[in-house]
Amino acid sequence: MSDSNFDEKAGFIVALFAAFIALTFSQLFDRFQLFFGLRNYPLTWSFNLMLLLLLICVYLYALDYIDCIKQKFGRFLNSTGNFFYAFSLIIFPATIVIHAISWFFRYVVIIPSEIFALILTGILGGGMIFFAYSIARAISIQQKQRRILKIQEDEEKILKQAEELYKQESYAPAMIEISKVIDIRIRKAILEKVNIDLGNTPSNILMDFALKTKVLNRKMYELVNEIRKMRNKAAHLDISFTKKDIDWVLTNAKDILTKLDTENKQ
Repeated sequence: MSDSNFDEKAGFIVALFAAFIALTFSQLFDRFQLFFGLRNYPLTWSFNLMLLLLLICVYLYALDYIDCIKQKFGRFLNSTGNFFYAFSLIIFPATIVIHAISWFFRYVVIIPSEIFALILTGILGGGMIFFAYSIARAISIQQKQRRILKIQEDEEKILKQAEELYKQESYAPAMIEISKVIDIRIRKAILEKVNIDLGNTPSNILMDFALKTKVLNRKMYELVNEIRKMRNKAAHLDISFTKKDIDWVLTNAKDILTKLDTENKQ
């Protein structure tokens, strides 16, 4: 998983830790509820539910670190985790609002307070779910945009390195950098198409997943594989490459990058 993804998930662990610290004030919390006549401790229940949702979030985000699970369920894990996180943010304050309104209007509204509270809970509960979904969707979009931006920054750095190596006639190192650019662009195309960030996944697994999700067609897959084989020779064998070799790689790499940009736009 990329560093940017780790930074995003670390915030949830901090939030969970802060919530557990708040449990130390549980007795004071219960007295507060009794003072306002909340004998069933609804705020305690909502607070515990918030903790449970945050725990589920941490577990789902932890699963996202396992490549084989991320490839199959990455989109579900991320969207579900974001929804639970958004819901945990609003469940506790919403409970306070529901009981505050119910307590304020119980002497004004003609219908029994229990029925009024039930109706109010239903209305606000539906609103909470919709609001949580909206927040989760906004978080997912923001995460995706931030990851795409980070990928683009990495790609620009590696492209500059490849250009410098090419000018210096260091063709083997340049070939390795060009192969990295292709992997980064495939990763970006996968993220844009299916909203799964494969991070530092090995090149062969990345290619197989790209073929499976139709980010790469069979012809592009074979071409990328040929470049990958040349990259492996450059990295692991003492082989000299000519300008003709690197020009072939450059020409086909440009063709692959162009097709990735044009064929995978949503």
